[in-house]
Amino acid sequence: MKIVKQNLLVPLAALLLAFACESPNRRDLNSFENEFLFSCSAFAGKCSAEKAKALFVFGDSYADTGNRDATNRTLNHGWRRPYGFDWPGYPTGRYSSGKIQTDRWAEILGLPTPIPYQMLKTHDCEEIPNKIVHGVNFAFGSSGLFESEGITIPDQVKQFKNLMNKTGAFGARDLARSILLLSYGGGDYLPNIHRNNVTVLVSLVSAVVNGVVKFVKELYDYGFRNFVVTDVVAMGCLPLTLSRSCELEKCVQLHSRLLNESLHQLRSDLKGSSIIIPDLPSVFVHIFSNAASYGFEDWFHPCCARNHGVYGCAYVDKKGGPYFE
Repeated sequence: MKIVKQNLLVPLAALLLAFACESPNRRDLNSFENEFLFSCSAFAGKCSAEKAKALFVFGDSYADTGNRDATNRTLNHGWRRPYGFDWPGYPTGRYSSGKIQTDRWAEILGLPTPIPYQMLKTHDCEEIPNKIVHGVNFAFGSSGLFESEGITIPDQVKQFKNLMNKTGAFGARDLARSILLLSYGGGDYLPNIHRNNVTVLVSLVSAVVNGVVKFVKELYDYGFRNFVVTDVVAMGCLPLTLSRSCELEKCVQLHSRLLNESLHQLRSDLKGSSIIIPDLPSVFVHIFSNAASYGFEDWFHPCCARNHGVYGCAYVDKKGGPYFE
């Protein structure tokens, strides 16, 4: 088994920061993105000599391409403006101004972006096998291993297994030639950030990392061999948490260390597998350390703030006016 930890310069991070900061310089972000594509392409070549069969995605809003119900006002923030204003020009359920890591991995692998699981409900049963030939995206915004506003990551695994059992579309060889992306940005930690309970947050780390390990083992047993497991983001740099950044970064560092140690301990159990861990905390630190070169004038100033409050970019006030500036 190969475990690779790389500092992937993920354009997603820059896109997310575009919502927390002033508008970035497009030319500089394109340069940033090229470095990401080079790093990921190198990994894709290591995974298999054959072209990847499909891309299956699990996780949270960092990978969700439209699984939240667009008609549910409590869940449909990703379907509102300003999301999607850079690409494709309108909201698509992605929590970004443009493409996210799910789209980028698909491009690197030479595959279309996998269809969101919820969109399969709009197709007849006989159409589904053709719709999932390149994979499926089960990621759901705000999902954690234990906490979620909708479904958890274990719930997503159940959706995957049910779909495979119903369609029989992927055999063991197909899954072994596919890539599995688990995007975990810290969904189980965020509620405790809001509660200002850093002690409880740190105590969750072992349980969360064990949950990630269990996830990888379960999907390996089902047939997957190639995994991308993201590290948590730099939670202390989020607009909602800047005042507690030092305490939160201790949690991020602990999570990162335990995650890497735990995945290495799987070596004897997961023969023939490959695992890559995109180092998202370093991505954020890299941008913050070079903010001016990427066109950020004031990355401390959140774009969705009024009356000293910080809001999600798609939230509106009581009169329906947007908080996004």
